[in-house]
Amino acid sequence: MITPTPNPIDHIAAHLTVATDPTAPAAVRENARRTAAELIARHDITPAEARAACGTRHSRLTITTHPVSVADGHGEARASLLIGIAEALRCEGVHQPATTPDDYGVVLLGTAAEVRAARRLTDGIFADIDNAFPTGDPQLPDILATMRQRLRAAAEDLRAVHQCAEDLTEHQPRT
Repeated sequence: MITPTPNPIDHIAAHLTVATDPTAPAAVRENARRTAAELIARHDITPAEARAACGTRHSRLTITTHPVSVADGHGEARASLLIGIAEALRCEGVHQPATTPDDYGVVLLGTAAEVRAARRLTDGIFADIDNAFPTGDPQLPDILATMRQRLRAAAEDLRAVHQCAEDLTEHQPRT
């Protein structure tokens, strides 16, 4: 007997259900968010299609695509930095399949505040990069990759400090 392949929208809805379930462990919710974002990108599903198919039960999450400028020829490196920023803000970011060599985008999945923060921060960083480096600078991909690595390390440090603070408050006896 052949098992039918699930509709990608149904698969996304299932992952979003887990991602928004407050009773699910945090690691499971994060994994579900990541998988949903990857499926949206892989199947080239628009945010509107995903929201419509999933209904209002996932209204706490925002799904959006963010186009990435390729004016300097480094769109993939810029998209990777956007994903790093999204991850640092607890948002999921996944490369969207490019329809042309010059067309880069990122699917962002997170709360409205997370997605808005990732987009604003990225836009500001890209504006600063555009002002600091000449168009087509061959060092730019390496600079963007270094920025992403530093951002990831800083985010991990912040999460560790936050987790440590949570652990301390959970174990204090009530007086």
